Amino acid sequence: MPKIRFQLFFRRHCNVHRFMKEQVLEDSWLLFIDGDVGVVNPDALIENYLEPGYEIYLFDRFWNWEYAALSYLVKNNERGRAWVNGFATFEFQLPHSHHGTDNGALHPFMMFYLVPETRNETTRSRMSSLCLSIWNRSTSWDDVFSMEACVRTVSCA
Repeated sequence: MPKIRFQLFFRRHCNVHRFMKEQVLEDSWLLFIDGDVGVVNPDALIENYLEPGYEIYLFDRFWNWEYAALSYLVKNNERGRAWVNGFATFEFQLPHSHHGTDNGALHPFMMFYLVPETRNETTRSRMSSLCLSIWNRSTSWDDVFSMEACVRTVSCA
């Protein structure tokens, strides 16, 4: 029987999901911030940036095309909890390659989330198949970054 190797970074999202279910009031907001993220303006309220109809906010890295798995803002409702749980359990879909842990995985996860037909090999576009192929054979961070740029193209098309 193969040994399951848990990914440390995915454990934190699993814990966020559990925390949302057990400790956070329904319809309130949860801001997940990684330990190496600093607050730039403590006088600005995050509530000022919330838009009606949005329940999940990701942060882009300002220097490239990456979604950053290190922070997200999510509403504690059925959709928000499902998103966090889906991301946490995406750990079990990681390829046997240099996958980039949760930050690399966030990109295919979001492609599947935003473009549901990409989940199935028979309905997936050639471009989304190419993105996943890059990820599946990745050997370096350069490959992971190429996959992320590819996925952002598919997810935003």
